Amino acid sequence: MCLKCVNQATDRSGKQIVFYNITIDGHGCQGKYVENGKLYRGATCFIKGVKCLVDEAYLGGIIVRPLK
Repeated sequence: MCLKCVNQATDRSGKQIVFYNITIDGHGCQGKYVENGKLYRGATCFIKGVKCLVDEAYLGGIIVRPLK
């Protein structure tokens, strides 16, 4: 998915989430709520109504893939 779409990630109730790497070298994956900074404890999100899986990319970074 493109960065523009990833920036629209929400939880099931529509609250916006941002995902990031835990370490400076691009490993680990964590999400937090944009409105209050609280941790998001999940590996799924919704983008334009499509359920997606969020994970650490192979060489670092974040990857978001639609679930079937």
